[in-house]
Amino acid sequence: MSEGTASVTVGTTAILEVPGAGAVPVAADLEYRARDCWAVRMVLRGPEGAGEVCWIFAWELLASGLAQCHGEGDVAVRPLFGTVDRVEVALRRSAGATLLFPAHDIAAFVGKVQELSAWDVLAARLGVDDELSRMTERA
Repeated sequence: MSEGTASVTVGTTAILEVPGAGAVPVAADLEYRARDCWAVRMVLRGPEGAGEVCWIFAWELLASGLAQCHGEGDVAVRPLFGTVDRVEVALRRSAGATLLFPAHDIAAFVGKVQELSAWDVLAARLGVDDELSRMTERA
């Protein structure tokens, strides 16, 4: 696999809850790319022609959020245990919207990312080290 080509995409359906507007299902993709080995892209697609919304945050936030409440800033993740286990992703900058994902989809995504990310992070660190060496040689 060449540098920057490793990727994981897991498609799922989330329940979008917006205060005062109820709850609706939305199609979602969770995407990981080696070229940004610390991030997940969460792409939400509305009804036909409504476009999509993308949030980018640390994929490790999803991993931590499978077991306990985690997150500061714009995105917070926490498990919701019940008849059907879910993971809640709270988007604070969007008027308090929350998304409820099936926990098994989040766990599947995190597992696949963990398989790839150790190598991707190592490659990124080596790339930074190489670039720093080149910069100091020129100085």
